[in-house]
Amino acid sequence: MFFNDVFDHVRTRFNLVSVGMLSSEYAGNIEGVPIHIGMAMDRSKRATITATRPRGSDVGLTVSTGFGDGRLFDTGDRDFDGIFARRCARGDEQAARAICNSTARQHLHAMARAGDPTLTDGYASVSLSLFAISKEEIERLVLDAVAAASAADQCLDELDPPAAIVGAGLDRALTDAARPNGFAVRKHPFALAGTTAHGDQFLLRMTAHSPTFRAIDIAPPSPQGCAVHVSWREPLEGSISARPANLVDRAQTMLGFGDIIVGDPEFDKAFTLSARGEGDAAQRVIASQLNERARSLLMRARSMGMQCALDERRLFAFGPQPASGEAAQEIVRLFTAVGPALRDRGPSGPYR
Repeated sequence: MFFNDVFDHVRTRFNLVSVGMLSSEYAGNIEGVPIHIGMAMDRSKRATITATRPRGSDVGLTVSTGFGDGRLFDTGDRDFDGIFARRCARGDEQAARAICNSTARQHLHAMARAGDPTLTDGYASVSLSLFAISKEEIERLVLDAVAAASAADQCLDELDPPAAIVGAGLDRALTDAARPNGFAVRKHPFALAGTTAHGDQFLLRMTAHSPTFRAIDIAPPSPQGCAVHVSWREPLEGSISARPANLVDRAQTMLGFGDIIVGDPEFDKAFTLSARGEGDAAQRVIASQLNERARSLLMRARSMGMQCALDERRLFAFGPQPASGEAAQEIVRLFTAVGPALRDRGPSGPYR
C-alpha cells in the first residue's frame, strides 16, 4: 500500500497518466520534458524515473555511478569525477564536458544520494529502491531528473557537430547542400530543416552515435545513420502508399494477388503499393503519381541503402551514414525532388 501511495502522490502532483497494464507505469510532461516512472514487477520494489531530453545530443554519452569500459572525459569537478564514470566517443570529449555542465552535475549529484543516476545522449534517469522513501523525496527526484535533462540540452547550439560526422566531411557537404535550398543547419545533433522550392517541409538528420530520430519517431538501422522526413505541401491523391516489400509481400505478388503493380519489374519487386479504390481505379491513381521519374528517384535512394516509405501526406526514409560528402548531397537532391515528381503528370528524366 505504501508503494501505491508514493506512486499516487507523484501521479497527482505532476498530472501523470497510467501507461502500464497493471498501473505500474506513469508518463507525462513536466516543463516541456517527457517523464516516465515505472516500478519493477518483482519483489525488489525498485523504480526508475526517466526524463527524456527534449533535444538530445550525439556524442556517445554515458555518465553513471556504475563502472565499465569506454573513453573517459574529465568535467573539471573532482568531487563529481570521483563518483561518476564518464564515457563518450573519441573526439567528442569537449562537447561531452559542456553537456555535463555544472547544473546537470548538481542534479545528478542530488539523485545519487537516493539512487543510481544516469545521463545519456537521450535521457536523464535514476533507479532507486522504494523502501523507506518519502513522497517528498521521490517528488524531488522527479524534479532533479527533469532539471538534469533540461540542463544537458542548454549548450547544444554552441557545440561543433559530432566528430564522426566532421571527420567524414559530411557536415561541410550538407551545409553546402542546404545553402541553395535555404535550409537551416543545426550542428548538434546534426540536421537540415526547411521548406523546399515546391513548398514541401524537409527534415534530414545525420546521427553518429544516437539513432533516435525524434521528429518522426523512426530510427536508422545503426547508430551511424541518416534519416529524412518530407511532408507534402498538399496531400497526394487516393490515399496512396508505398513501403519496402517484405518476403510475404513478394510471395503474394508471385502468386498474383495482394499488391498493385506498375509494370516496372524492379520497382514492383522492391515496393508494396496501395491506393484508395479497387482494380483499375487504384491502378490509375498509383500510375499517375508513381510515374517513371518518381520511381527512378526512389530506386536511386534505395540503391544508396535508404529504405523509403510514403503515403498521401509524407515520406520517411532512413539508412546508413553516406559513404561520402557527395553521397550526402545526392540524398538531399533526391528527396527534395520526390515531391515535385509525384505531382508531375508528364514524362521526364530523373532530375529536373
